Amino acid sequence: MRNDDLVPTTKTAIFGGCVSRDTLAFSGDENYPLTRYIARHSLLSAGQDASHNFPVFNVRSRFQQRIIDFDIRGNLFHEVAKLGNIDVLLWDLNVERAGCWEFPDGSVVTNSPDLRKVPELRSSLSNARKIDFNTEEHISRWKTAADVLVEALASAEIKNRVLVLAPDWALIDTAGQPTRKLGELRPSDAPAAFAPYLTHLEEAGLRVARFTGLVSDLDHRWGRAPFHYTSEAYELFRKRIDEFVQEQRT
Repeated sequence: MRNDDLVPTTKTAIFGGCVSRDTLAFSGDENYPLTRYIARHSLLSAGQDASHNFPVFNVRSRFQQRIIDFDIRGNLFHEVAKLGNIDVLLWDLNVERAGCWEFPDGSVVTNSPDLRKVPELRSSLSNARKIDFNTEEHISRWKTAADVLVEALASAEIKNRVLVLAPDWALIDTAGQPTRKLGELRPSDAPAAFAPYLTHLEEAGLRVARFTGLVSDLDHRWGRAPFHYTSEAYELFRKRIDEFVQEQRT
């Protein structure tokens, strides 16, 4: 943990998922006040209003209701200008592994577990076409959407405050056992699968923070996954965030 007497609070926004959010939880939310959390939203669904393909729905969790509706309406690009005076926007790409669904009208939604758990929304996907992660189509369309987002970030004058967290998936857990694949993606194949996406962001001028040799925590609060790391990993992430923010302040 950091010393609050030495380091000022870091106003933070997140576009992504558990890697960024878990890092803040480990580091102490009071030190990294979260101004905006855009979760479980593939970049391919940004700018794509698919709401007319779905019925009205309600889920118990207000957080899940909000993130599903936000993704269905594709509101990401509109939100960038509202981020305001933040110190850092953390972005991680794990949500992209699930792929997307495209409807006949061309609108897109993320293939998120939150959406699929709602029966009336899941049934609406029967009319959509799956676009799988790391296919030629997914990569090409993702890069185009990334260019639009980077342009929006530059217009909002926060491009230089974006840090992409890109830790490799852990190959072993705290018991020394190999981690399991998620869907069709093996942890050992994840670096190569995410590489074209991360390289494109670097070529677009964003900072990408890579980490290797990490371990998955079997006692993680969210359960077993190759991107649910030990406290040592989150400490590495936190230090990199602090270094990045300090660079922007000097």
